[in-house]
Amino acid sequence: MAEEFMRYSILHAGKAIDDFLNNTTMIETRIGEYSSSQGDGKVDMVVSGHMLGDMNSPTWISTDINTVLDKSPRFNKVFDKNATQILTIYYNKLGKSQSELKEVIDKVNMLNSNKLIVLPFKPGMSCNIDVKMETVNVNKDVIIKCLKWFNDKDSFKLKCEIIFETSNQFGSSKTFKLPITDYIKNFRLKNLSLTINSKKIDSGLLEVTDYGIFKPIEISDGASTIAIDGSFLYNTINGDTNVVGKWVGDELVLISKVNTKAYKRLLQNMDVIVAHRRYIGPYNAFPCTTLSIK
Repeated sequence: MAEEFMRYSILHAGKAIDDFLNNTTMIETRIGEYSSSQGDGKVDMVVSGHMLGDMNSPTWISTDINTVLDKSPRFNKVFDKNATQILTIYYNKLGKSQSELKEVIDKVNMLNSNKLIVLPFKPGMSCNIDVKMETVNVNKDVIIKCLKWFNDKDSFKLKCEIIFETSNQFGSSKTFKLPITDYIKNFRLKNLSLTINSKKIDSGLLEVTDYGIFKPIEISDGASTIAIDGSFLYNTINGDTNVVGKWVGDELVLISKVNTKAYKRLLQNMDVIVAHRRYIGPYNAFPCTTLSIK
């Protein structure tokens, strides 16, 4: 496969999707299951949300049976093929068994139906929030108390919000609630705050969606575009995309020499990218965050 590791191909897309599915922490939910509010066997409710305050004891959010549930495909088409088709081509190329293929396709289907949810943050994690509440700026160290996924009744999309808790010297506690999409902007993992504050990190370069999936990153310098996900480093010049690097653990190893402004800018943000690598969606199969530089 030496040639495939140069020009970007459907096999790279397959590997990137496969890596994401197998290396990302996910939890199972009961979203989509039906139940009875009266306990008489008459089905009138559907599980439309999931609350996680204890990893071993989640709580289900049930709403009216007519609730429209989010079943959006998590991955875009690449080379005019959907994730299932891409994975089939990739697994067949590798000589994988049909049972292995079925297992990974089941993951795609469970993600699409929210039976699996990506979990980049967990209850108990230490964070720092920096947000304006009414007329007061709040900058505090907090603990993630709970994560809540719910079906937005207006957009019919799955949303996620995080409930944080902080306590003072008198033993009283206070909670704060922020959407997961406010990550980096209004809250950060505690162990990353110093790194982000001490280095020149491009604001808005690292974005997480309500699905808990971080967007692949593209940086364009006018002459070329560098892109990165959880599997590869890509370089596009004059519309031609080549794979120029790959992750080996948490180290990005170059396959081809790159010396562009876009790549140098990417390196300035590498500490933060490395910390979230496993949760970055596959390039082209997931919407990107794009930065243009001169």
